[in-house]
Amino acid sequence: MAHSSPFTEVPMSQQTDSPYVRTQQYTRGAGKLLQPPAVPMQAEWSLPHLDPVTSATHIFPEGEFVPHGFFEKISPEWFVPETEQKEWKYYMRREAQKILPFLYLGQYASVKDRHWLKGQGFTLLLAIRDERFPHICGKNAAAELGIEAATFAVPRIQDFVSIGSHVIRTINDHISSSHTPVSNEWPYKKVFVFCETGNGYSGLALVAYLMVMLNLKLQHALAAVHMQRLSVEADEPSRQMLASFESIVIAKRNVEEARRAATEGTSLMVPTRTVCKKRSFTDRDEDEAMEDIMDIGADEHATFDRKPVAPFQDS
Repeated sequence: MAHSSPFTEVPMSQQTDSPYVRTQQYTRGAGKLLQPPAVPMQAEWSLPHLDPVTSATHIFPEGEFVPHGFFEKISPEWFVPETEQKEWKYYMRREAQKILPFLYLGQYASVKDRHWLKGQGFTLLLAIRDERFPHICGKNAAAELGIEAATFAVPRIQDFVSIGSHVIRTINDHISSSHTPVSNEWPYKKVFVFCETGNGYSGLALVAYLMVMLNLKLQHALAAVHMQRLSVEADEPSRQMLASFESIVIAKRNVEEARRAATEGTSLMVPTRTVCKKRSFTDRDEDEAMEDIMDIGADEHATFDRKPVAPFQDS
């Protein structure tokens, strides 16, 4: 026969004489704190007003994310995202989804379908894969179809921060190149971005791309991708990595804003001595911003290894 304990367990947060107070919501049962859902809720699935993508709205040094003369070769209509929220079905994981008119996201298995690749008119097969899977690439398919291929191998999720800008520049170099298109249908250049499942590094790369090119905040860029491919992974390490990338992007944008403001201000200033003084302030701002970026990189591993917030603290 089971004997009842003379003591009844009372949660610490309900003990009137407890020296501890809750720092966050929690639930009993599973023994773990409630975590936010990995996928954005539907209330978050709305995009803000988007300005046309031009040299005026792309507030980064020319050559950083786009090649010189990029905005004379592309049209703002290339950068209008798909806004219709699809009713997601499981089988859609095996298909590719259009994120921008020239930019598609999907899994490696689609690369094996040469007929589909040719029919879609892709001009670049871009693999962004886990370093452990060297077979994930589009080199052979591209050679057969007479198009281009590129591959980025990522050792760990944290390492994506260091290659994100190179991925973005690779896409933009291609779509603004003068190579002969494979079809006469618009858009003339089309990029298929993929990884093994189409839900890992390739999806995160397109989130980063939208943050830079459309000036979207992380949550909006992630929502824009999820609206088309819900299966893209958005776990906590992925979000932390993208948050680190977003911090770097914001710092670069702030530096360029300061430089442009100083250039516009000093262009009307005389004598030359005053202009030099203004430039020294700009240089100092750039140095400080770049130091912040380096600090982000130095603390990157600490960010991913940080301990969770304690559920209680001393009152």
